[in-house]
Amino acid sequence: MEKFCVFCGQKPTQKNNEHVIPQWLLELSGRPDRPAFFGFDHKGSEFSSRIFSFDSFKFPACKDCNENFGRIEDAVKNVIVRLKSQNVILGKDVSLLLDWLDKIRIGLWLALYYLSKNQMNIKPPRFHISTRMAMKDRMVAIYESDASGFKINFEGVDSPVFSLSPSCFTLRLGYIALFNASCDFLVSRRCGFPYPMTVERLNDDGLYNYTLAPGLERAIFPIIRLPLIHTSWQFYQPIFAANLMTKNEMCQSLYSTPYVLRHSLDFDKGIGNVFTQNNGRIGLISQEVEYRIGELQYETAWLSKRLKDQTLSIQAQLLEQLPVSALVRKVAAQNRRWMKLPYLGAQGK
Repeated sequence: MEKFCVFCGQKPTQKNNEHVIPQWLLELSGRPDRPAFFGFDHKGSEFSSRIFSFDSFKFPACKDCNENFGRIEDAVKNVIVRLKSQNVILGKDVSLLLDWLDKIRIGLWLALYYLSKNQMNIKPPRFHISTRMAMKDRMVAIYESDASGFKINFEGVDSPVFSLSPSCFTLRLGYIALFNASCDFLVSRRCGFPYPMTVERLNDDGLYNYTLAPGLERAIFPIIRLPLIHTSWQFYQPIFAANLMTKNEMCQSLYSTPYVLRHSLDFDKGIGNVFTQNNGRIGLISQEVEYRIGELQYETAWLSKRLKDQTLSIQAQLLEQLPVSALVRKVAAQNRRWMKLPYLGAQGK
């Protein structure tokens, strides 16, 4: 397989290696060289486990790309440390956390594409970290369990749907769990932004044509109608960067409204504001407010099983919301069968 930079997708220049799970996070959780389970090798009729050290989980990158994206790691480290030590996240840090989750999610997708040598026989990736981060609607639900220690686990990244469409995963950091999802128009309609009236599948490469309708210009509870485990705080962010890039004046005019302007963090970059959902209420993020996560705590084993099932189920549901093809039906069905497996993704020891 020809090597490519996980950030830009080009042949790596001044070749470097990117730790998909950042080194600082590995050090927070213990010895970076400890063995970990990185999903299943599912070539052939039987499953076999992939087990190797966390710090060897690194992949080709350009030196400049790696250094540029390293700035995000420097900034988000303080966010994770605050979550870990104080159970709070500042409003101004939520969009940064969502950027970082985009980076981790797409990085894991590309890394497992490398590791599996494309066992699912999908076409070469059309996007990479730099062309996917902050380009689609996204959300994070933050959970707390009674786990001790600070082990790293991620769920759903080795599933059939994720290999085709890296739409959502769960990252568990000790007693904190981050359920993250991102796809086209995931939250736009119910956040009051323009949304698709119709969608047409152009080909099997994941390209779709959307016909947009004006936004409802009000937020609707719940922001996404998916069966999420209840949690103290959920954060939702509409993203319309790709739509602003088009030369379609009609499309651009749908976003150039007072409502969208008022509800944007950075209108010129197509970054909507973050909407909060808590105890049946919707609000807009307040930049200097501390959002406390630990109001609701779950038993670790129960939450782990439920988050695995939630991740796999929602992966299938998001894929099936697109125009159905034989491939979509096949992969979604495979995902639901994977719910019977005890573990998916990496499990730190």
